[in-house]
Amino acid sequence: MNLPKELVGYWDRYKAETDLYWARVCKEKGISGVTPHIYPWTQVPVFADLMLFLILHGGKTSTAHLLLEHEVSGKPPHKVGDYSVVLDGFGRPACVIRTTSVEIKPFRAVDKKFAMAESEGAGDVLYWKQGHWSFFQHYCKAHGKEMTEDTPMVFEYFELIHPG
Repeated sequence: MNLPKELVGYWDRYKAETDLYWARVCKEKGISGVTPHIYPWTQVPVFADLMLFLILHGGKTSTAHLLLEHEVSGKPPHKVGDYSVVLDGFGRPACVIRTTSVEIKPFRAVDKKFAMAESEGAGDVLYWKQGHWSFFQHYCKAHGKEMTEDTPMVFEYFELIHPG
């Protein structure tokens, strides 16, 4: 995809600020020798801020995404113990989370506990499935795959380590 020139490097504009923030968190928390993942929750700024709000104030402690995303990007899923600096909708560092659990299961395996931890839809599994199906189906289609109840998903739990 060709981005307009003003958007090229958008998410990297606060790299120096992010590096300083990560160094401060490491010093405060006694973390050493770790390189964090750095990303906005989504590439859409308003949704990045919404997910960030849920992490900071709404009890969001889980996320799910397609295993296909990792196959396409070539990046493996997070591992237990991984740290992530989550960026806000402007690309600024907003918090640090640490992965506490990762499971690869079919889409149909989502349960109430996971849906509740995602902090969307008050833990209603049907709400979660309906809300996520469209997005995942679109991504699958764009990559020549069909979304089914058996589509492999990465179910991740995390904890908030440091609010920005």
